[in-house]
Amino acid sequence: MPRLTKRISINASADKVWGVLADFGGVAKWAPTVVESHLTTEANGGVGAKRMLAVSTGESVEEVVVEWNEGRSFTFQIPAGLASVVKMLQETWTVEPALKESVVAVTMDYTMKYGIIGTALDSLMVGRALRKMLAQNLAGLKHHIETGEAKG
Repeated sequence: MPRLTKRISINASADKVWGVLADFGGVAKWAPTVVESHLTTEANGGVGAKRMLAVSTGESVEEVVVEWNEGRSFTFQIPAGLASVVKMLQETWTVEPALKESVVAVTMDYTMKYGIIGTALDSLMVGRALRKMLAQNLAGLKHHIETGEAKG
């Protein structure tokens, strides 16, 4: 199972960063790869919270929180997969306090459909596209928190 990890330092307290991340339905405010997001459950966080996203690739994606460590991390899964070739995708977002800043880490685990063909697609383009998406979303989070601006 491929695993991707990206990190970014944000000039803000861990509490402030967590406040933005914990607004599970509000991801479209800062993530450049998300065109629109809304909750499909009453809960805006915690295990079982769900959101629907319209993403920049034109897909609609449902994400479900499967683990929640208040103030520290959460994990969500995309039960239906992604981009018709990703069978399962899971992301964990973690906030760590550091000197005068916070470090946000995102770890993505995923499995491909179609056996060896899926593995080849992952090597040729899927992994690269997912790494780019993670980097863009972390940069968007940093910009939103440090400037107070919603994505442009």
